Amino acid sequence: MSSRSEIDESLIAGALALVATSGSAELSVRSLASAGGRSTMCVYSHFGGRGGLLTAAYARAAEGLLQAMDAAVSDATAADAAGRAREAYLAWAGQDLRRYRLLFASELEPLDIDPAVRGRLVDDVAERLGGRDRWAAAHGEVSLDLVTIG
Repeated sequence: MSSRSEIDESLIAGALALVATSGSAELSVRSLASAGGRSTMCVYSHFGGRGGLLTAAYARAAEGLLQAMDAAVSDATAADAAGRAREAYLAWAGQDLRRYRLLFASELEPLDIDPAVRGRLVDDVAERLGGRDRWAAAHGEVSLDLVTIG
């Protein structure tokens, strides 16, 4: 029998994999459960429904981005930190533009994700990059790539 954390992990990983392959348009409870190798009942019993699972998946993706940025600056001088954080941000986004779109370009309310989570993420990213203007420039660069994916 699977533990609660194993079920949670498989559902979150499945949700992120589904975002990577399909984007955020086809994220029904059934498709999310199937992507995680679980039943729809698991989505409801572990996350309260689609919104809870998608919020957890959003948080996991955000955590991955922030960890990548933090790792890039762990041994950097203060003068180099923002530049290394920017490189890590761009590299992370380039690994999976659909995951990036979920974090920064998808409408969150139709996904039952509180839009305030994006505001907190933008603040965290901007802090690591040295300000909102630097985040806006990096985001703009990635956004140019986003217009070419489906």
